[in-house]
Amino acid sequence: MKRPIAVALIGLSILSAIAVSPAKACEENREDPVTFSFLLPLRLTALASGITIGAPISTIRAIPKQTATAWDTMAGSENDTNVAARLFTLPPSLLIGSVAGVAEGLTTGTANALDNFYDRPFGAESFSLKTVDD
Repeated sequence: MKRPIAVALIGLSILSAIAVSPAKACEENREDPVTFSFLLPLRLTALASGITIGAPISTIRAIPKQTATAWDTMAGSENDTNVAARLFTLPPSLLIGSVAGVAEGLTTGTANALDNFYDRPFGAESFSLKTVDD
């Protein structure tokens, strides 16, 4: 039990030491190495929580949108009076919309977490709370 914890702490300390080594590419907008070392665990935690919380939120938002899109594509627009066609195409559009919504939600939620964990850790954008793609 103690060995995996020790290995994780050693790995984290090596990662922290490597991360603060100076880069020679660009000198502007450079953070203090000590500040970067202290903020690294915070940013990694923000990334993990952004993926864990933001991906399901984005998925829950994407499934109804994709289902409505699939249903309108299969049965026509909402103004059509053909009720039988709309009822007949409801089950396959639910399946297609759910699969497409899960795929879109997972990719969007993960992308939001990756885009925002460094500059705005634990922000609303990181948790996919401010993304509206209408």
